[in-house]
Parts: sequence; structure tokens; C-alpha cells
Amino acid sequence: MLFVDFIIIMTLFWLTIPAVCGYYAYSRGRSFWFWFAMGTFLPIISHVILLFLPNQTNEFEKELEEIRLQYGIAGIKSDKTNNAQINKLLKKPRQKIHFEIKELRQKKVVEIFINGVNLKHIIHQAEKTDANIYEGIPLSLFRTTSLHLLGEPEAGYGDNEKRAALLICKSDTYFRSALMAKIEIHRKYIVWHSFQRNQKPDNRYHSLAFAFNKIQYMNALDEIQQKIEVA
Repeated sequence: MLFVDFIIIMTLFWLTIPAVCGYYAYSRGRSFWFWFAMGTFLPIISHVILLFLPNQTNEFEKELEEIRLQYGIAGIKSDKTNNAQINKLLKKPRQKIHFEIKELRQKKVVEIFINGVNLKHIIHQAEKTDANIYEGIPLSLFRTTSLHLLGEPEAGYGDNEKRAALLICKSDTYFRSALMAKIEIHRKYIVWHSFQRNQKPDNRYHSLAFAFNKIQYMNALDEIQQKIEVA
């Protein structure tokens, strides 16, 4: 009798693990029964996988996941990385980003502002050069189908390490003279780091990195896209 009781208790305990997995998945907008089955056969791994999947009840994360799946982009990164600079950055308050349309020399560009400061002036402080040597990036990089600021640079505005152009030198519109950075999508954050210009390492940018709240970042992108549509 004791043996039967033991078997029943162990069975109930074992079923609790996939049930918790299924409920957690359901609370994040995913199939209960699929993740119940996953939790049965892969009790630990299934929970870990769920932790790194976007929350589908959050419209911003759901939309971002659909975009990434549509264009075949790699999975969203964990908030914890092997990059000490990024890990240190993520412990600080998030930066706030917004975009503005500017008209220069009879053409329109988009300029980037971080915490209300034009990115040109932030780079000016790092480079100790004239901020006016730079201008914003083309409106085409902000069309709704573009992933330029989501880790997949547009052709002609990125390098072979997937850095994306954020500023263009006025004297040369080719991306070789652009200020570029790597853009990483994390579960809760979007990080810009590894800044570079002219495809050459530069110690002036060594400490330059920004971490943005992903929802605020996506809102800012959506806002500028709407402005461009009516511009």
C-alpha cells in the first residue's frame, strides 16, 4: 500500500512540472497543451526556453517576434551577455530615444536624439570634432518594412559585422564615412554598442554605448514612421 501511495505521489509531483510549464506558457499567450507536453519530456529545458521567448500578450514583443520570424533573424538575446560593457550598461537607467525629421540641402533626413541630445553632439564630444560634419540618415531607413534599427542594416548602410549607419558625413554619402554601431535586441532592452567610423576601430568610441527600453524604442520608431508617411 505504501508503495502504491508513493507511486501516486511521485506521479502527481511529476505532472506538476509540465502543468506549471503549460500554465506559464498560457499566461504568455502560448499553447498550454504544447508546453505541457514539452514540460513532460523536457522538464528543465522547456522552462528555460520559455524564459527567452517573447511575451505574446505584450503587443510590442509579439510584433517584434513576428518581424524577426518573417525576415529570418536570429532569436532575441538574453539580457545578460558575455560583454562586460553591456552588462554594466544594463545596470544603469535606460536611455530615452526619439527621432526628428530635418530638411537639409533640399532633402529630408532623420536625426537621432538620446535623452533630448542630438546624437551629432554626443559624437562631437567623443571625437572632439565639429558636430556639423554629420547629418542624419535617409527617411527610407525608417520605412515600416525596414529593420535597419533592429539589428539588420539596410544594404549600403552597414558593414560586414552588421553595424548600422546612424550618422552620415556630409562630405561623403557612402557608408564608408558613416558612424555605425551594432544594434542588439534583448528581451527587455535594445543596445547600441561597438561604435565605429570608416570601418576602422577607434578608441574614442570605446566607452560609447546606449541601452534603451525596448517598448519606448519601438514606440519612437512607430512615431517617426507615422510622421514620415504624412511628410
